[in-house]
Amino acid sequence: MKAYLAFLPALASCATGFVVRTPPSVVSPPAATAPVSARRGSKAAGLANGARVTCSHRRETRLQGKKAAKEDGDRSDDDEDGDREDSRTASNPLWGREMTMVIGQDKISYMALGGDRSPAVLYLPAFDAPAHDYKADSLRSYCEDEEYPFISMEWFGVGDSEGRFEHGTISRWKQDAITLIDKLLPEAYQEVIIVGGGVGGWIATLIALERPEKVGGIVGLAADPDFTENLLMRYLPKAKIDEIYEKGVATIAWGERSYPVSKVLIEDAKDNLVLEGPVGGLPITCPVRLIHGLNDEEVPYTVSLDLSRRIQSSNVNLYLVKTASHHLDKGSILKMVINSLEECIMNYVPQVLPPKVDSI
Repeated sequence: MKAYLAFLPALASCATGFVVRTPPSVVSPPAATAPVSARRGSKAAGLANGARVTCSHRRETRLQGKKAAKEDGDRSDDDEDGDREDSRTASNPLWGREMTMVIGQDKISYMALGGDRSPAVLYLPAFDAPAHDYKADSLRSYCEDEEYPFISMEWFGVGDSEGRFEHGTISRWKQDAITLIDKLLPEAYQEVIIVGGGVGGWIATLIALERPEKVGGIVGLAADPDFTENLLMRYLPKAKIDEIYEKGVATIAWGERSYPVSKVLIEDAKDNLVLEGPVGGLPITCPVRLIHGLNDEEVPYTVSLDLSRRIQSSNVNLYLVKTASHHLDKGSILKMVINSLEECIMNYVPQVLPPKVDSI
């Protein structure tokens, strides 16, 4: 850990807080391999012709419409507070504020609030973190105002989800998230934009690789793909690594917190590494926004830079915040998170499904 902390000043001296837009020449997908964009087709005619209606303008228009509807008596006061039960939440028993779903043999805790627009937004929390934090609250409020479906979940072994955290793995958490997506959004055309903090950013990347047809965008918040191999195994003292492998689990001090790290987590993660390939080698073609603090005491910002270079999409922006720590807990950064989500929504291209052919 001391070796990593000594490494941070050298990293910080290289940048002072700026936006990195991954050059199209570096990560543009080859013409013969554009699996997601080819399936989705072109943008709507308005966007194709250069028309651009901002999310803020649409929000103002909807708020004006809501105000007029309220004056006409068409909506209750509860509607104005964002508590309106849309048709999906009201009619589907899988949707609600405090829900559980049995995946395998364990109950996984989640929240699913319906909305009348696409895409849906899925929040994946950080390592050993509850799903109902300030980032989730901000995203939920935004989605309720904008009428997008919002989903958040707690990892196996965390919060109200069943299981022991030391038995959790990257593979298990990824599969639980995919199962939740498939159960809550079974329609072929319904996609999600995944907002992932820390390990949630790693898992969002894995989901986009495994299920590209369901992922319409990614917002990574201090994403830490491959942290087990590139950070823990590289910077933990040998005595602590030996303890993990001998006892099966050990508590490590990392940054400002302590975390339980298990042998099964480290071994499973070796099958889920994403930063070992070439530049542009990750076949992810959806919009991606990455936010990272230069003062991150747990994961260096170069991890997000490395991830941005390896993603095939040319629509990748990396936002570096000079004063931000790992948890990105300042109000101004929450605005940046919402803005990044809006950017993904503005660049979101729904799938174009083939027309139905009547059988003869």
